[in-house]
Amino acid sequence: MKVSLLIISLCFSITSYCQFSNEVNTKVDLKVELADSINFDIDSILIIGSGASLPRLFLENVSGEMIKKLNSQQVSASYIYLGKNNSDANNEYEMINKKGFKAVLFISPVDTSHILTLVKNQNYYYNSKIFIKVPSYKTSFKQKFSIRLFKSNSNYEKFWIATLNVESDPSKKYASRVVVKKILENFSENKYIH
Repeated sequence: MKVSLLIISLCFSITSYCQFSNEVNTKVDLKVELADSINFDIDSILIIGSGASLPRLFLENVSGEMIKKLNSQQVSASYIYLGKNNSDANNEYEMINKKGFKAVLFISPVDTSHILTLVKNQNYYYNSKIFIKVPSYKTSFKQKFSIRLFKSNSNYEKFWIATLNVESDPSKKYASRVVVKKILENFSENKYIH
């Protein structure tokens, strides 16, 4: 009976920790470098991303969340991935059809992704003896992104520029939701979306 209670409490504590760890292990820093106070109301936006495998996975999560939020505000949005590096992205960008979009949001990694995995053994005791050893893993993805918002006309007139630093568990979508919330709050403050 005591053993089964110990196992149940162990499972409960691990589940609670995993749910709580999303918030604890996530760091999102959005620094807006330029926010022109132009009279520009965005009703459609093309989200463009570039980068290697991990940034691509993160950008797909961000774009999916952003499209969902923008569509709920009656803003039409789409996402396109352009390639692993900036030269591929620039070549692909020239070839895509941007008609029908009032603005383009371009998100690209600035530096190399960093992955850190920490392993910690947790011992659980029963009658003063080690009952079970449970390894816990914390994987952290760290990346800096450049984010630029510009009119989709041929002049590429940038009116919002930001730098995003993210550190989070790459298997969780919590950081993506935080990033989207911060970006869209800033767009609302600048009256780009309503």
